[in-house]
Amino acid sequence: MMERLLDVNQVSELLGVKPSTLYYWVHTGYIPHHHIGKLLRFKESEIEEWFDETAEHSEGRVTRHHPCLLTERKDFHKLE
Repeated sequence: MMERLLDVNQVSELLGVKPSTLYYWVHTGYIPHHHIGKLLRFKESEIEEWFDETAEHSEGRVTRHHPCLLTERKDFHKLE
């Protein structure tokens, strides 16, 4: 069974950031992503893992456009 793929709008909603911020992160290689032809997609498991690792490495530091600006992690499995 193929893993669920998320689009830009779904990931930006999950992370609580604007799509433009997400595109910037993709452009800089900050967030894991995949191109399927012209489509930009994200593996749900990779985004969860990336979020957890990024939050751990911040050690309380908050920087601009950093996912640790989020006050709480949204439930990744409720987005349908």
